[in-house]
Amino acid sequence: MRSMAILGASLAFGCAGWNGIVPVTVDVPAGDPTSRRGVAVRIADTDDQRHFDFLARRSRIPSIQYQELIGRKGAKRVIGRSRSSGGGNLRLPGERTVEDFVTDILTRSFREAGYAVTDDEGATAVEARVLEFWTWMTDRPFGLPSFQFRVRVAIRSDVEPFVGAGEAVCGEFFTVGTRSAETWAKTVRAGLAEFGEHVTRRLESPSSPVPAWYCTPLIREDESVQDDTSAF
Repeated sequence: MRSMAILGASLAFGCAGWNGIVPVTVDVPAGDPTSRRGVAVRIADTDDQRHFDFLARRSRIPSIQYQELIGRKGAKRVIGRSRSSGGGNLRLPGERTVEDFVTDILTRSFREAGYAVTDDEGATAVEARVLEFWTWMTDRPFGLPSFQFRVRVAIRSDVEPFVGAGEAVCGEFFTVGTRSAETWAKTVRAGLAEFGEHVTRRLESPSSPVPAWYCTPLIREDESVQDDTSAF
């Protein structure tokens, strides 16, 4: 019973009354059903393909605490892990998953680029594979800790520039702040906003060259490069 109580306290994230839920939301404005491009798309499938390294020592490497207890469905809500005293997983609010958030951002980005986004089966399908969606904190010798967030999503569709094998789009954010739910939320919000802006920009200028340094794959704990060739 005592061990279960300790486990429950860790899962509850008993730090200053915070339960590890990052209070972040995504606004999806209503779209014009006609669209200025005359093209309708449907976010047909968004799949969380993140890999979690159970023995990861570095906070930037996705790693879930008590993964066997929360299951695959619960893992889809985890977006970070606290390495401070007590530890615990950082989760999205409610029953929302990373797939839900990415779907919402893609919906908003396609609409901002002039596409109609509907549930019509006849619309052009858009598929997404979530390769990274992770936030982490790094203690610094002096001053406040740093917070980072990175999202990387492979997108495929018959809409340029995502035709064929698709293309990965990223969003990142870095800040310095206090250990609080709001700092985590600010970090994630800003990174997601950048991701959405990059998707819109690629849709509006599909022929623009992409810098070689942009959206590089994740470097794993063993220094190997994450293989994204089987995303679709």
